Amino acid sequence: MANALQRYYTECAARNHRAVLLWHAEDTPSTELILSLLDDLKTLSVHQGMNYRRFLGTEQRAVFFDLRQEFHADAWVALTGTLVGRGLCIVRVNQAALERPSFAHVLSWLPASALFHCHQDQELLDFLTQWQAPQRQLTYSPTPRQQTLLDALQTLKGHSAFLIDAPRGRGKTATLAHWLAQLPEQAKVWLSAPSKEQAEVCLDARPSCQFLPPDQLQHQLAKAQQDDYLVIDEAATLPTQALRSILSFPGALILATTTEGYEYAGRGFRLKFEAELRKRFAYYRIFTLKEPVRWASEDPLEEANNTAFTLYSQREGPAPIANPDGALTYAVTHARTLSIQTRIRVFELLTDAHYQTSPNDFRLLLDDTAQHLILLKNGMDVIGVAWLAEEGPLIQDLLDDITRGIRRPPGNLLPQTYCYYLKAPELGILRHGRIVRIAIHQDCRRVGLGSALLSQTISWAMQQNYDSLGTSFGADIPLLNFWQQNGWFPVRLGHKADPASGHASVLFVQPLSTRSQPALRRLASLFLSEVSFRAWCGMIDNDLAANIGQHSGFRSLPESELESRWHLLGRFFMRQQLNFDDYRPWLAAAIQCEWLPPMDTYERHLLQQAAYLSLDLSQVAEAEGFTGKKALLNALREICTRLHQSV
Repeated sequence: MANALQRYYTECAARNHRAVLLWHAEDTPSTELILSLLDDLKTLSVHQGMNYRRFLGTEQRAVFFDLRQEFHADAWVALTGTLVGRGLCIVRVNQAALERPSFAHVLSWLPASALFHCHQDQELLDFLTQWQAPQRQLTYSPTPRQQTLLDALQTLKGHSAFLIDAPRGRGKTATLAHWLAQLPEQAKVWLSAPSKEQAEVCLDARPSCQFLPPDQLQHQLAKAQQDDYLVIDEAATLPTQALRSILSFPGALILATTTEGYEYAGRGFRLKFEAELRKRFAYYRIFTLKEPVRWASEDPLEEANNTAFTLYSQREGPAPIANPDGALTYAVTHARTLSIQTRIRVFELLTDAHYQTSPNDFRLLLDDTAQHLILLKNGMDVIGVAWLAEEGPLIQDLLDDITRGIRRPPGNLLPQTYCYYLKAPELGILRHGRIVRIAIHQDCRRVGLGSALLSQTISWAMQQNYDSLGTSFGADIPLLNFWQQNGWFPVRLGHKADPASGHASVLFVQPLSTRSQPALRRLASLFLSEVSFRAWCGMIDNDLAANIGQHSGFRSLPESELESRWHLLGRFFMRQQLNFDDYRPWLAAAIQCEWLPPMDTYERHLLQQAAYLSLDLSQVAEAEGFTGKKALLNALREICTRLHQSV
């Protein structure tokens, strides 16, 4: 058997492909020896909760996954992408791992000849003892396409933007490093990446580069000159706010990125940011690298990942639907029960329509039976899909702890939002459905199919006795309009912009039962008032506030009820059971509407500064002489205790 493993690896190495070893550990003393040997070989060991993104841009000779408890699909795709040709992907499995639908889905795209099942610890130990890790390439030897890229980079001058876009393993970072090393010594180069570790290759090539963490881009680039260069590697992983700060860069901007779903907002980067680059820079060019250099073409592991998770959808679409009332049918199903062809079709729709769709989304769809798919079909062709997740009811023992912010168990976004943020625990005991995604093929849009699919989803949910439906998304005006036109209404708007979309998340709902309707409609009326409060003190964009107000269909509640809401949220805030951001607009309302009782002048001033200023609390704390944000919050809670405890 040892010879069989060696023969398998020799065949992979001869093609410069990665070897995939499924290790069925025997839990013998040799098992621990193997784990120790993997450490000695400097194997990247993937464990639960690790920040896998910090390894993007690195090259690994061996990667170890233990899938007995969990399969993190995003980490799988990302970190197998760092593995060089002739490298080892060692996967510790048991029967449960092999039967997990998501991992079985990946394996179904790997030919039997492309992986090796290792059932004996001694077999693997003998192999690893003799294994020679692939040697690092000490000199850079560009491919013809990379040389073309280098020539193009050499021409960059002045106010220009250059985007290098490629799948992982195409040598983007190595090419950038080589170009940086060739720049004139006097050239000023700023370099940014998600972490300094990910920028090591470029920094080693040009030590004089000034490294900037993403959160310092806006401040530091104010010093930049027209002749400067700004290089950003792994650009799609940077938050939207950081990316926006570079649009005013006066010199030559070079960005390297990929568009795989695990790359945080890769597709969104291209969809949203590219247009801004074209508008802001006098010269703009995109350059694509397609041929792999980290491994050879037709690598089975790459092809399996690309297909299983539809990382690069290139399918042809169906014919546009001329008559939406024609031969359209609907079906409700689970991803794991679909044929492999239909499953991939559905995954392609979700990938193409939603730039944040990731391999972990497909893992959830396959592994969790509480995830439902409502398919819209034109004949045999799937042209639309709605993804609905069951949420709630929460068990009674959790309600109070979640409402008070003591516990935040994973999942159940809707009932947890109702309990903690909106302080409506009566909704936590109901059954909700959350629409995670809704996607229509791009050639079949603008004829009402999205609304028809949404209507069908509502009908099915009512048949299944759901109490309500909800959905959360970035508060972009066109998206708001779609949900408003379909009769849904908002009950909450987050306070921080999503790093990928650049918009705060808004929660829209649709009551389905008499049990949920009164509470949700009351929350909608309260939210309408909150939006006006937030607009008063500059917390939200006026256009967004106007859109919500004009399409709400609700009236503000009597002032006495609004004042009672202020007191309710204030009591939760003073007990550290609600964050200040959710109390802040109601504090602003109390000041504006003169609900505050007579009080100390300084205390009133402090409340006004915290409620109205467009500064964050850290800046307010500094301006008011506190040692930090925590000290300011303690002072605010003391004041609020006197305001609310007697009511």
